[in-house]
Amino acid sequence: MLLAAGADPNLQMVPEAEDGEAGYSAIAFAARGGHVRVVAWLLRARAHADLAAASGANAISLARDGGHDEVAEP
Repeated sequence: MLLAAGADPNLQMVPEAEDGEAGYSAIAFAARGGHVRVVAWLLRARAHADLAAASGANAISLARDGGHDEVAEP
């Protein structure tokens, strides 16, 4: 797995990303999709749930906006 090889769990997408996703991290995508187990795994890998994208959104706000309260709550 990439994290096991030393990949940064807080790496963000490039500013040229489309659909307002500039600056999204892996945990932001997982939270937006409601993927509880992936979010938990990324948090254990020290991903930052409050890392803001270019739009100001973070994993917590994206989960709430998507109706995934089970992801947004600890």
